[in-house]
Amino acid sequence: MSKTIYILTHGHPDSGLRAVAFSTREGAEAAVPFGDEYSEIMELVLDPVLPVAPEGHSFWRYCNDVGQGEWASPCSYFDDASPGQVSCEDGFYLVDLWARDKGHALEEGRWRMEAFMKMNGEPA
Repeated sequence: MSKTIYILTHGHPDSGLRAVAFSTREGAEAAVPFGDEYSEIMELVLDPVLPVAPEGHSFWRYCNDVGQGEWASPCSYFDDASPGQVSCEDGFYLVDLWARDKGHALEEGRWRMEAFMKMNGEPA
């Protein structure tokens, strides 16, 4: 069974974050007044259940900055987003996905991004 801990961070991100861990949200909230203007509480799951990769695949991140280019790189983490789900912000597309290699990640990411654009009526 996973356990959630609560991390109170403080310090400007450019100067390096400092953090304190709490076993309860209440404990972290009680410490907020001792932080600074950048303080925030983050939840972190200890020992998360990891996904099982399809045979011969690893986890990749596909990125496309429309008009600037595309790239894919191996991803060393897995967050709550569903593999294959496309996110877009200001013409910058991201897709985390399972792929055999870089070429496959580019092909699969491009296909998913184009399908997303078509579904949302965005020009390709």
